Amino acid sequence: MSLPQAMRVIRRRRPLKVVSTGAALSISYLVAARLLGIETHYVESATRLEGPSLTGRIAQVLPGVTLHRQADSWRHGGGQWRRIDSVFGAFEWHGRAASESLKIFVTLGTERFPFQRAVSAIIDAAPQHASLVWQLGHTPPPDGIPGEARDWLTFEEMQQAVLAADVVITHCGVGAVLTALRAGKCPVVIPRVAANHEHVDDHQTQLARVLGESGLALVSDPGETDLVSAIDQAAERQVSRRESP
Repeated sequence: MSLPQAMRVIRRRRPLKVVSTGAALSISYLVAARLLGIETHYVESATRLEGPSLTGRIAQVLPGVTLHRQADSWRHGGGQWRRIDSVFGAFEWHGRAASESLKIFVTLGTERFPFQRAVSAIIDAAPQHASLVWQLGHTPPPDGIPGEARDWLTFEEMQQAVLAADVVITHCGVGAVLTALRAGKCPVVIPRVAANHEHVDDHQTQLARVLGESGLALVSDPGETDLVSAIDQAAERQVSRRESP
């Protein structure tokens, strides 16, 4: 989105405040808002646990933009940033009885990078009695993939699939994880790895570590951790919002 277009939108809407979590698309709007004297905030993604993203680093040099981070501490670039609670702090997990007939929903998000490693691992690990629904995005489905496989779902279809599932398996994207948590599911997360050409960097592995330590997700890295066990444990957990988030 170009700056002239952003200026037209801001002038037409006349907001009292502009708040963004990125990504690069937001920069034009942050600049336009500041040029028009509007209060402007940038909230860094909860996935950024060691330092700001590229969008965050650009936001740092824009005069008058208030900066917020969700991470407890950063290795670099944290001096200008206000600490706020993470979106994941509103949730906690509890035990539950596992369902006898397991329904698994798999979502790989919208990233343009294929994630065949995850698909192969899930096919190998899924119990024979389980029914599977897949949202594959840019990952081509292998021949004979079990269950119902689609490239894309609407947001409403995603919500319905998550609610209907006993276990949600996902890459470690904030949107996908939050959708599962809000539906009361403790997801199994398989983080994308940059060295495998699955993402631009390893922020998903950082977020997965934190979610695993909190118990809000079961983390599996195919070849290193047991996906079968993670699926079993996820089926025995439920998530709720804290009384005082």
